[in-house]
Amino acid sequence: WLVPPPTPICFMRQFLRLLPSKSSVARYMVVEVSRFISEITTCLYKFIEYPSSVMAYASMLIAMERIDALTLSVHEREHFMRSVRECTGLESMSEIVLRAVRDLRKSLEHNVNLEDLLQTIDAHCQSEQLLQSQSMVATSKGARGTDSPRDVADVI
Repeated sequence: WLVPPPTPICFMRQFLRLLPSKSSVARYMVVEVSRFISEITTCLYKFIEYPSSVMAYASMLIAMERIDALTLSVHEREHFMRSVRECTGLESMSEIVLRAVRDLRKSLEHNVNLEDLLQTIDAHCQSEQLLQSQSMVATSKGARGTDSPRDVADVI
């Protein structure tokens, strides 16, 4: 059998299981940005020296850097890094991971596509949150019915 080696995206899918985020927005952002970065790494020869697991982890660390602390808390980030360390032995502060992050940052520094992607994801997430909040308001109002004293103004 000829089995290809696992790619960074294969590892990313497994690492995502360790992300404790209750926020679907944070998970979505990490997935999309990490996948974009991982795809770039497979095209650039200079990243051949790094194992796929390291590239996946470095991509996810960079993606998490770009997410604000309200969307993905510091506690969730620390929990993720601790879980990766316990499950895989990868340390976020190890020499190889730090070098991979540094090299990725250099490659992504002037990447207009990444900035566009982040803006698109951000806009998408904001519109999703708006739709969800509107849906929750409509649902809660409909569930109470017009008998509720809160809806007296609507009845008059």
